[in-house]
Amino acid sequence: MRLHASQNTQNPNVNVTILLDFLGFDFTAYAYHFYIDSREKLLQMMDNWLKQQELIRNNVFRNFDWNEFLSKENTVEIKIFKNIIHALENKNYDEAIKCELEYLEKKDGTEEIIRLIRKD
Repeated sequence: MRLHASQNTQNPNVNVTILLDFLGFDFTAYAYHFYIDSREKLLQMMDNWLKQQELIRNNVFRNFDWNEFLSKENTVEIKIFKNIIHALENKNYDEAIKCELEYLEKKDGTEEIIRLIRKD
């Protein structure tokens, strides 16, 4: 495998989308009660995601200023990403869930997942 600067994984916007999608996988598992079969497990996975996304950002982009990037970028994904991080840092899980569902609503094929999570 080769790594080079023009790969999408080197693009911070792409990485934000990937990180939001990873959180979406947890929501999918919760919606279908696959591995994450309780709200408590979902919240634990969200805490784990918060820690892991920071590790991923810091390891993939060692010399990248995320604070500057996140303060200047205004895409919907960046706003949602920042809101989720802020909500999880403050243990406001309902707000983080609301933000991730907002992100998932913009993706095709997620209607059933959103419906299942909202009924809980």
